[in-house]
Amino acid sequence: MEGQWRGGLVPYGYRLEFLGRTNKKNQPVRDLVIDEDESTVVKEIYRLITAEGYGTNRVASYLNKKRHQDQTRNHPLARDQHSSDHRKPGLQRHPALRA
Repeated sequence: MEGQWRGGLVPYGYRLEFLGRTNKKNQPVRDLVIDEDESTVVKEIYRLITAEGYGTNRVASYLNKKRHQDQTRNHPLARDQHSSDHRKPGLQRHPALRA
């Protein structure tokens, strides 16, 4: 099962898509694929952390300001810091950042 989606919350920057695979019971299985729109946000976060030296709170502030400027209110990573704190630490290990 190496590299296959086992279930749970879909990481930000990905979406589930049926690619024709089935499980042992011959039921359809969905796979993780990169969501291009969301992956640009993840790559921007990675750039801010690695190249600019931002910490997670500063990244959250940056995303909040950018959200208001872009008037896009649906980015889960651009919500207030208290609602997204649980997601920040995992961003540094996010699979899309290796792409």
